[in-house]
Amino acid sequence: MKIGWALFALVLIGMIGYGLNRGVYVGSEVFSDMDGRFRKQCKYLFPGGVTRKISGAWIIRAEAQDEFCRLFHD
Repeated sequence: MKIGWALFALVLIGMIGYGLNRGVYVGSEVFSDMDGRFRKQCKYLFPGGVTRKISGAWIIRAEAQDEFCRLFHD
């Protein structure tokens, strides 16, 4: 039984390490320029802090809110 828990703990630590190495999605926000165009900014957690990834195109607000952020950073 102790081997089962040890293996579970080892797998869990490995998954957490993998996730932090890749960058885990922690949130997003929509921001605009002065002309009323919007972009979505996805935030990812790394061991060194939070990194932001900004969408490539300026779009209308409704589309920016619906834009998808990946679970792991590229």
